[in-house]
Amino acid sequence: GVALTAALILLLGPIASVSGNELALRIGRGRILTYGAAGSATLSMIFGFTAGLPWIGLLVFAVVHMYLIGIDAGALTAGVVTSAEPEHRGSTMALYSMLGFSSGFFSPAIFGAVLDLAGGRGTGMAWGLAFMSLGAVAMLGVIPARVLARREAKSPPRSGL
Repeated sequence: GVALTAALILLLGPIASVSGNELALRIGRGRILTYGAAGSATLSMIFGFTAGLPWIGLLVFAVVHMYLIGIDAGALTAGVVTSAEPEHRGSTMALYSMLGFSSGFFSPAIFGAVLDLAGGRGTGMAWGLAFMSLGAVAMLGVIPARVLARREAKSPPRSGL
């Protein structure tokens, strides 16, 4: 049923995270972060307008979206750890975690506010705009990812813990 489908989609998170980091090691962290941020942001901006798709279409869309959301997690975490100075790794990871949890706290509030301001849960346009708000913020992640990708293209990334 629906619960099993949701559980299977959520299981993509760890798979996406690990495969994202493996891809980052092969093609570059900046490129994976760019693809993940741009892809998930774009799909988020579209997702709210997909209510008319057949169920299987929504499922495929959700699976691809979930994968793109998670693909940069492993690459980003490994990048933060390897980029931090050894004596500051603990505080660096604490800040990284705080920023991640903060976005998890504020995103639903922003989503809900946009949904309400755009006409409430009964209108397709309101859902579309609410998902677009998430995608617009996620698209901001493309900027630092592109900077990193350009930097990696000029010199090999720092490696090792």
